[in-house]
Amino acid sequence: MVNESNQYFSDYFKRNTFKKFQDYVLHTKLRIARSRAKFTNASFQEAASKLGFTDSSHLNKMIKKYRENNVRNKKGNVRLQ
Repeated sequence: MVNESNQYFSDYFKRNTFKKFQDYVLHTKLRIARSRAKFTNASFQEAASKLGFTDSSHLNKMIKKYRENNVRNKKGNVRLQ
């Protein structure tokens, strides 16, 4: 029964936001990590640990991956006139 509830929530979330819930959570964590790096004295390792990443290199890989995907999406949306 719990699994059905999780699936229902995931489907509901995607229908209403056009994003997967897992992607939303990951992007939110990455935004928090960037904010902490910019506005606090916390180490990158500390931020990674508090946000549930295995280590700072894993967090760094996710940030790079998100940036690459974001740049690709923006390039794909550019229209020539």
